[in-house]
Amino acid sequence: MSITVNPPYEVEGTGLIMTDEALQFIEELHERFAPTRDELLGRRSDAQAEAAQTGALDFDPATKEIRESDWTVAETPASSETAASRSPARPLRPRWRSMR
Repeated sequence: MSITVNPPYEVEGTGLIMTDEALQFIEELHERFAPTRDELLGRRSDAQAEAAQTGALDFDPATKEIRESDWTVAETPASSETAASRSPARPLRPRWRSMR
């Protein structure tokens, strides 16, 4: 297998990022994980088809014990706080401009 970048995806600066080494890395990732990815996508497709047919969604029965057990999530360490989480709240503004 060989990966190449073809138009229309090739844009200015592509060669700086999509180097031969980067493409080789992507190829290795693909070869290593494609079978697992394809299997998981197949399972998802099957689950979607079943949900469409039955009109119901449910948790995987294999996770019942975990969901019903007594568990908690560890608190976030102070070192992982970001400057954004300590700054005053600012209203979110859309990054697009409405057409008038």
